[in-house]
Amino acid sequence: MRHIQYCCVFLFSLLASSNVYALDAAASGECIGGTHFVSVSGYYIAEDDGEISGLVFKCEAIGVCEPSFFYPETPLPFVAPPNPDTYPRYHAEFSIDPPIEGVAYRYTPYGVRPDGSLVSTWHHCDGDSRSYALVSCSEVPIARGRLVYSFDCYGDFCVRLESCEANCWTEQIWTVWDYVTVLELSDGSGEVLYDQIVDVFGERTYCTMPGGDKYTISRFSLSADSDCGAVSIDNLNWGSLKAQFR
Repeated sequence: MRHIQYCCVFLFSLLASSNVYALDAAASGECIGGTHFVSVSGYYIAEDDGEISGLVFKCEAIGVCEPSFFYPETPLPFVAPPNPDTYPRYHAEFSIDPPIEGVAYRYTPYGVRPDGSLVSTWHHCDGDSRSYALVSCSEVPIARGRLVYSFDCYGDFCVRLESCEANCWTEQIWTVWDYVTVLELSDGSGEVLYDQIVDVFGERTYCTMPGGDKYTISRFSLSADSDCGAVSIDNLNWGSLKAQFR
């Protein structure tokens, strides 16, 4: 059962006018009592290329081969500014009980035009263009893949994650880790985990500076599925998932 609570507050910032169309958006979220609370804010610029009448989110379970869906069914209201010489800064919130427990969800905001068509969003905060939120209620993997050798460390031994994207592990982590970091993140078993399928635990960062880390990784763990498989949703619950990922 999905529930929604939302409030929208539109604040207007006096900025120079522009003849381009743009919807800048940055989403973030947290889990409280098993419910995902997601918010989005940003700037809206529109002249001759149409208008935004609502907001929806593309919801994707990470590591589960289930179709994505858009939520809420009735878009969150989005009110255009009365003064065409200003850029409005908007804010909207909603909550949802995730359909599948024990996995991370990606929530990507989209603008909705009056005709129902969708408008993609980007967040232009420093060097970080990601507009989506990544939310989970417990320590669950945000990525799965093989740790393979990387040539990007100028002579040092480094690895990167070759994601199991074909098995619905769609959160791409492009970070390169050196040998010492691999040892630290894998409890001293870095040599064993090299060329192995691992689960990656952590969270994404927000408003990352150019060249900065786009994820805060807490640990690697040997995956229970050596074939790069997706999370099974048969009788899925947090107790069984926690036992699987210990």
